[in-house]
Amino acid sequence: GDVDSPEKAAEMRDSYGLDGAMIGRASIGNPWFFKQVKHYFKTGTYLPPISLEERVEAARRHLQMSIDWKGE
Repeated sequence: GDVDSPEKAAEMRDSYGLDGAMIGRASIGNPWFFKQVKHYFKTGTYLPPISLEERVEAARRHLQMSIDWKGE
């Protein structure tokens, strides 16, 4: 099934001895998912929820990159 939670990623790693797993849909709209999984692997705990400020900054950065690439 889909890797859509840090626990599922850990389960895939531990159950099947994988060195890596494909993470796709879980990262759509949540680019922090990779950071959350890495943190869970390292500590066994969840990261605090992503702050509104961090979400707004990511949206601004993506918009600026899009403008830089495509023009206004």
